[in-house]
Amino acid sequence: MFGFHRKLFKLVAASSTLATAVIFSTNEQKTSASICIPPPDVYPNKHNLDLSTLIPSRPSHLKPIYVTILVRHGHRTPIIPLPNQSRSEFHSVWGDCHNLKNELRPCDIGDLTPLGEYQMFIVGQHIRQQYVNKDHLLPITFNKNADTLMLRSTFRPRTKLSLYRLVQGLYPDENLQTISQHVRVVDNEKETLFPNSTYCSRMRELFTQAREQQSYLNRINSKDVLELKIKFELAYKMSLFDPKRMPSWIMLGKFRQCTTTRYFYFPRKWCYF
Repeated sequence: MFGFHRKLFKLVAASSTLATAVIFSTNEQKTSASICIPPPDVYPNKHNLDLSTLIPSRPSHLKPIYVTILVRHGHRTPIIPLPNQSRSEFHSVWGDCHNLKNELRPCDIGDLTPLGEYQMFIVGQHIRQQYVNKDHLLPITFNKNADTLMLRSTFRPRTKLSLYRLVQGLYPDENLQTISQHVRVVDNEKETLFPNSTYCSRMRELFTQAREQQSYLNRINSKDVLELKIKFELAYKMSLFDPKRMPSWIMLGKFRQCTTTRYFYFPRKWCYF
């Protein structure tokens, strides 16, 4: 997760969905700026993003005076490899990814992919179009003053790199090293941008209580969930004999569907392969 803020603007990169909070004023300003940022050739041509809800609508006579944007990281590789999948096999599927030093090397689990980099770059472009070009809330060039713009990320490399690429879309003339020096990351035990049950005993208690609720028990024993469990078990047994026979639907969406369906968290042992 990541973010930033301008006593006016805050951008946060995290492991969750994108949301924008804006405080408005009727003050008018009269400066303008425009810039066209072609995506780097190394990025894919399509970003697969729905940008229609990125900037909240508002009456035309209002101007924002403070903005906080919370953004999930871009497209990433799986955080759990397929059964018996070697590193070379993983690389053959996912190719190369950048690290935080902007070096290209074989993708590892949980890495931000080139598509993810491009997605965040596009989001940064749209933020610039609204809050630099239209609203003049942010300066035309990158302002290193934390009173103007605060950048915040969780510790994971994919969220940091997501924030770097977003800011490069927002400020295309700024280099990655300068941006990285102004990103704030807190210690893990103080992190609040994701469900930090490792360090929060109260959150662990709430998770335990939730799993004891009858609504949760009814859900994980419902017909569609049990059918999903059987489907996963069959796929797992199949993969033990031949990983290449792992059904294509297992590759992308189903692990997430297994662990969090309709806001119910299923026992993760059901979902490991």
